[in-house]
Amino acid sequence: MLVIGVTGGVASGKTELLGHLSRLCKSPQLSADEIVKNILEEEKILNQIKQRIGTSVFIEEQKLDKRSLQTLIFHSESARKTLESILHPKVRQTWLDEVAKLEGEKRHSLCLIEVPLLFETGAEVHFNKIIQLAASPELQIQRLTQRRRFSLSLAQKMISAQMATEEKMLRSDFVIWNDGSTASLLAQGTLLAGYLMQLTN
Repeated sequence: MLVIGVTGGVASGKTELLGHLSRLCKSPQLSADEIVKNILEEEKILNQIKQRIGTSVFIEEQKLDKRSLQTLIFHSESARKTLESILHPKVRQTWLDEVAKLEGEKRHSLCLIEVPLLFETGAEVHFNKIIQLAASPELQIQRLTQRRRFSLSLAQKMISAQMATEEKMLRSDFVIWNDGSTASLLAQGTLLAGYLMQLTN
């Protein structure tokens, strides 16, 4: 089974592409972001966040204010690194376990995994091919401030916290440039899906 990584900066269109490729290739898809959402519901993880980052990011005793946490980690490098040390090992082990399960079932020739910080966390060794979604910083900022209602300052910090797009493009097997419409993104994805299916034959 080919394991394909889908990565890219914030607001680059990863989720849309992942779903599109999964439908066309009839392959299972996994998302590190979705795994994080589930992990952030676990009492053990919440307690670690409370102990190591503080109670200021909680609304109630065990209710995490995710927006406050997001703002904090992009304004404090130490807080971001602390959160990453709590979440990243568990996130990676979760999708590695799922890949092992899928390989054991021997029902799929291809699996797609969305990992936003794929290169930043050194996860490239786990993938046969890597797809990089890229967009101009100006458009990323526009999407973050207009669609997600983030402040300009926070949007800029979110982008600068990740590895440079140019570096990730050089290290990827495929690059999709998403500065246009959704239709353009999906058209590029359709071409790529055809190539990925050829690799499994």
